[in-house]
Amino acid sequence: MRKSRTAFSALPLQSLDNTVIRQRCLSSDHRQQYRRYPVRLLRYWFMHQLLQEEWQHRGPLAVCEFGVDRGQMLSFAREAAAQENGGQQPAWLQTWDAVDVRLQESELHAAGYERLVALNLETDALPADMRCRYDVIILLHVLEHLQDPEAVLDRVTDALKPGGIIIGGMPVLPHALLGWREGILRRKAATHGHVSAFSPQRMRSWAQRFGLHEEFCSGGFFLRSKRLWLEDQQWWIRLNLRFGARCPWWPGEFYWSFRRPLQQ
Repeated sequence: MRKSRTAFSALPLQSLDNTVIRQRCLSSDHRQQYRRYPVRLLRYWFMHQLLQEEWQHRGPLAVCEFGVDRGQMLSFAREAAAQENGGQQPAWLQTWDAVDVRLQESELHAAGYERLVALNLETDALPADMRCRYDVIILLHVLEHLQDPEAVLDRVTDALKPGGIIIGGMPVLPHALLGWREGILRRKAATHGHVSAFSPQRMRSWAQRFGLHEEFCSGGFFLRSKRLWLEDQQWWIRLNLRFGARCPWWPGEFYWSFRRPLQQ
């Protein structure tokens, strides 16, 4: 049974206070300025918690991550799992594949990704052998870079096994502001910059059309600043998580999980 949004605020946070994770998942120009519990790392923390819960539900997982950059998500998941299990990696992962328009192959293989697929999500079809292949699909801070994210979501979800989940996150705004914000983004967008804006309602509308069931939706934080001394305090992170659970539309980031039915 999926944990409630509020229950997430009580889950362990030690993976945020981890030097190895900070080095692998934060860019070098930010790393020295971040505190013990960097709010920025919550993007990977949310995905890790959802993956661990799915593993308990389904067993070892076949995962495909779309938009992997340097492989920060898998690096976080492996290090966090080892930290939580006394240095031992639990048998929660069957395979973890990577799809991106520009693959940094040496870094991704070093991080532990297995199959690497070079693909432009907006123009290229998925390889036929990826259809219904994965228990979990991850789209973490990817959709906001796409001109037609719903069309991409439709294609990507075809790679999900019946009963599997698609999880991800992105910047968020109240739904009434999406048209205004998206107009600004598209007028000023840099190459590979943000061009789409999202609200929980927009994601729910897509999922309903595609026949997926919402299992989780939560905002990430109330306030984030890499120089804020409060990011040294666990209570501050938990306060942000509790706020995000109640106000997923608050300007910042939000994270979600939708399940594909066993039969459609």
